[in-house]
Amino acid sequence: MRNDASPAELPRRAPGGGPLMAGTGRTGGVSGPAGRLLQDGVLILTILVGIGVVAMSVYVAFRDMHVFPYWDMGGVFHALFAMPLRDFFIFRDNEHLPIAVMPLFLADAELFRARGISLVAGILLLNALIVWLLADEYRRHAPRSRRVLAMVSALFAANMFWLIHQENLIWPKQIHMYMAAGLTLLAFRALIGFEGEKGGATTFRRERLIAVCVLLTLATFSFAYGAVGWIAAILFALSRRWPWRPSWILFASFAVNMAVYAFLYNTRTLEHHTNPLLAIGKPVQVAEYLVHYFSAPVSALLRPVLDDGAAKSISLVVSALACLAAIAGLLHEGLTGRSRPRERLPQFACLLLLFTFGAGLMTALSRLDFGTAQSQAPRYAIIQVLFWNGLTLLFAARFGHWIRLQAGALTGLCLFTSILLIPSQLGIARWSRDHAEDHWTAVLAIVNGVDDDQILTTRIFPQKDVYAAVVRGLAVRGWSVYARPQPWWIGRPARTLFADAPAERCIGFFDAGSDLGRIRDGSYVNGWAWDVAAQKPPEWVVLLDGDGTVRSLARSGLVRPDVGEAHPALAGSRPGWRGYADRTDAISHYRAFAVLSDGATICPLASHAEETPG
Repeated sequence: MRNDASPAELPRRAPGGGPLMAGTGRTGGVSGPAGRLLQDGVLILTILVGIGVVAMSVYVAFRDMHVFPYWDMGGVFHALFAMPLRDFFIFRDNEHLPIAVMPLFLADAELFRARGISLVAGILLLNALIVWLLADEYRRHAPRSRRVLAMVSALFAANMFWLIHQENLIWPKQIHMYMAAGLTLLAFRALIGFEGEKGGATTFRRERLIAVCVLLTLATFSFAYGAVGWIAAILFALSRRWPWRPSWILFASFAVNMAVYAFLYNTRTLEHHTNPLLAIGKPVQVAEYLVHYFSAPVSALLRPVLDDGAAKSISLVVSALACLAAIAGLLHEGLTGRSRPRERLPQFACLLLLFTFGAGLMTALSRLDFGTAQSQAPRYAIIQVLFWNGLTLLFAARFGHWIRLQAGALTGLCLFTSILLIPSQLGIARWSRDHAEDHWTAVLAIVNGVDDDQILTTRIFPQKDVYAAVVRGLAVRGWSVYARPQPWWIGRPARTLFADAPAERCIGFFDAGSDLGRIRDGSYVNGWAWDVAAQKPPEWVVLLDGDGTVRSLARSGLVRPDVGEAHPALAGSRPGWRGYADRTDAISHYRAFAVLSDGATICPLASHAEETPG
């Protein structure tokens, strides 16, 4: 038997000395044919939901990823183009110093033409690492409870890939948050393996402590949440009453990290945020923010089946109770953990809860003035969901001796979550598609050279001089959307790019152009199109002038209910297209052509285009 085997992995004994019948046996603690049948049914459902959620989320992540640097990612590229490379590697992003991930951004730009594909792939892999760490800690705790282990593993996979993380999964910049979380969890795994046993005495593994310090350093300089991991590790060392030498090594490493962070910190970027020193003096508001913060996953599950008011009320009550339960569990573990046999799972769960509480508190202290609605932002979902996963692991650890309660509760949790995940996942997937199309509209304004400032400052970057510099830098290098051939069609004769197809190969219209009441140098153009042979909307539409030169690039993907009513075969598709055109000629002088599925043939669309008032 291994010297470091956890007591949870050993055969349990009843108070009278005999082995417990449940918990370590094949049934995983649910006895009787009916119980086993129920557990098997929930197991199959949870696994199917988990596989479906992961597959759909991976697909959506690449389908809806930002094709042009958005918001903070625009700041990264502005730094890359505007400053020396040595300064780029110490880029300051609000209160965060994502130094550890800057090489990844540069590698994606240089090797993959800044398309973000490698970054989104990295996000998905780091997310998979987090799922594995959660599931493996439960496996170590209850290696023989195979049914419950499979259900819990599928549940972790489903909720960590759940599209509540949509913004994180499609936004390449968010790799810094996943790296911070993944490295912190790896550090916690090394931390709980720091204490060993040899000859009945406690030993301390120096290589584990070094690994903890290295991992937490990388996590800290990936995203500021990593600093919370240091605090959790120090509290863990104090509660376990480590000898002075490893404790001081841990504390000194933390101090060095914070000194470097403070030296590089740029306080000027916090002008629109809450002053944390002032927020500390508002404990009630901070507590309210945290309850709203951790209620987001519950609300997202309930919203598809309840009205918004009921979903919000229930989620806030559940979140408040969960926070109290987590605090009680942390206090219990901190006060009694040293006196009990060494167990991995409660230690890991408490470290995870300390990390998520601390990360939520960091967000609350710096963003309290934005209000509780801001706490529901999708980019915080990774911490919010990790909190609930940590609470699940703590429950499994603390009620392991009540096997039927544990297995029954986990089975119920998997059933409840699996059923509610389905409508939530589908609803967010539809919203994500519309969000991606909104982003594409802004990108079309960029590639067509039309200054629709209202959409560009809200869906690309809030400062015109910054996004204009980023556009120039990307275009010169052929990066991001300029790595595609379509932006380079503009200004070229259509005959050098495409062959002509007969009109019956497509149906559709060039409907109208408009200045939207705000565009001075161009028009917003729209219509609909359908590729008859491919039986789908053509992805691209081009507008040609009287000389046959491409003057505008447009893209399909918009819902057009009116088209579905007129052509029932097209119902449910997204045949609507939109784009921008300059004012070289009147809109009525342009003709629209659908680029068919082969990418080399164009088909004329009917036209009743006219310039409409804004």
